[in-house]
Amino acid sequence: MENARAELVALAFPTKLFIQIIDMNSKFSIDPQRFLELEYGQIKSEILKRIELRQQLIQITLTFGGVLIAASVKLENALLSSIYPPLALCFVMLWGQNDIRSRQLGQYIYEKIENKMIGWETYYTENFSDKA
Repeated sequence: MENARAELVALAFPTKLFIQIIDMNSKFSIDPQRFLELEYGQIKSEILKRIELRQQLIQITLTFGGVLIAASVKLENALLSSIYPPLALCFVMLWGQNDIRSRQLGQYIYEKIENKMIGWETYYTENFSDKA
């Protein structure tokens, strides 16, 4: 029970703060390697959710565009289709924000977590990336 509770606390706090809490409170103890694994798993999970959201935004944007064009043709109202560009711009901005956040999370994994344990990001950068 204590170990599971410590893992939940580990997910809620940034690394440095959590290590300070461990030092101050001997009830919670977690291996730093285990903490990195938990943090890595949570961040990867968030990246996957952001990728799913980006895919849904693309689907919504295309579906909404088709519906508006069909409605404007059916109602013979060209002004109705002029609603689409500003709304599509909003969807594109949301998509871009998710893309930026996903890249930032990946960069955090590469710089802060994988320097303590070898993983995919390090392997990919060293072997396949243009940066290497």
